[in-house]
Amino acid sequence: MKTIEEANEDPALRENLTELCAGLSPRLGTLLNWLYKRPQHSASTRDIVDEFGVGGNASDPKDRERAARDLADRLEEALMEEAQNAQQRHRPYILMLETQRKGAVPMNAYRLVIRANTSFLEKPESEARAKWLITDGHVVRYRFPGMSWAEIPLWVISSSKSSLDAKVIEVDQWTPPNNIQDYPKFRENRWQELLTKRPHLFNNPVWMVCKHSITGDGRLAVYAAKAQYKDYIATTRSLAEVVGAHGETMFDILRNQYHNEGRLPSAPLAVNVGIITKDGEMIIAKQSKDSHVDPEGWVATVSGTMDPITEIVGIDDQLPSPKLTARNETVEEIGVQLRINELSWVAYALGLKFGHPALIAEAVTPFSYDEIKEAFNDRTDRREVEAIDRVKLTPENVAKVLRRADRPHRTYFEMALVLALWRRGHAEVLF
Repeated sequence: MKTIEEANEDPALRENLTELCAGLSPRLGTLLNWLYKRPQHSASTRDIVDEFGVGGNASDPKDRERAARDLADRLEEALMEEAQNAQQRHRPYILMLETQRKGAVPMNAYRLVIRANTSFLEKPESEARAKWLITDGHVVRYRFPGMSWAEIPLWVISSSKSSLDAKVIEVDQWTPPNNIQDYPKFRENRWQELLTKRPHLFNNPVWMVCKHSITGDGRLAVYAAKAQYKDYIATTRSLAEVVGAHGETMFDILRNQYHNEGRLPSAPLAVNVGIITKDGEMIIAKQSKDSHVDPEGWVATVSGTMDPITEIVGIDDQLPSPKLTARNETVEEIGVQLRINELSWVAYALGLKFGHPALIAEAVTPFSYDEIKEAFNDRTDRREVEAIDRVKLTPENVAKVLRRADRPHRTYFEMALVLALWRRGHAEVLF
């Protein structure tokens, strides 16, 4: 691997930098050019604040540094998108922005680095060991040695030999289904009912999935509209409520909408990440007792919904960025800051417990379990997750974990583990 100074002798790299700066938004292009010219091509969040004045009139230094991190995150995602663009692959070098880390703990500093382009073309092979079956496109069944078939009600698109090419595309503002009487009043009543049980909840903006499409070469497009978390509570989480003028339930209305318009039931797009250690173990996490979804249940490893306000990236336009969601949720819940090129989309699933369409990612990290545990213990936000553990990715170990009655878990916990086995040649998929 060459340094930027060595690669500067190559005219193609300088041409690539000029094109990158022109293709990015003005703010990100200026940041890239500034970093490129700095000593060691690096800067702290404080440097970015001083140079660009990010954070507006915020008086709190933490708010200003948070804004600087957000700006750097957007540049990192934009560079990754450029590197994965087919038109860029003929170039010998690609520029990347990496978060500086001390072990698994992220630091408030960034460095521009150069990598060989071939690093994005590596694909793991797959062999058959255990079995995982997709029967009719709606039910996933899995079996390990000594186990009978178990079923997961999912519709899954997945890839064992490479990452899914997944894009989230914004469509018009979300609107409630037709035929609901006084929807604003109904929504507010349902929200207040929920707050009496879980007063810590707040009404986040979300991406509500409207439809999706898959091309013949396996590219996935998810079309989503901006909405509020309240809308999800008032629709998909209110299926038994009578809301129609003729006694129809919410379930009836959503079902008819799907059959008549092809519009999916109202649910936010979720991002789930399975984190893999350098020793081939998946990190699993136990949610806190105050979690509003499956308190004290086990998940693998991180999950969250996309924020349409902050988790966007600009190349030509402002685009939703599920990879930023994956990174943000991982820092928040586990304390580890992933690099964009450590994330691979491995599946897209419908039919999860709470109705969320979900992009399933895998992140292979250079860290041991002990290093991740250290970062977990040092994290600042402790509301979501109370403990972590690890699972060695062999059929025998995964089967043992899934049999444990003392570890209630969500559906995607099972799927993430099975997908990880499949991608490592320990599972067979029968379509």
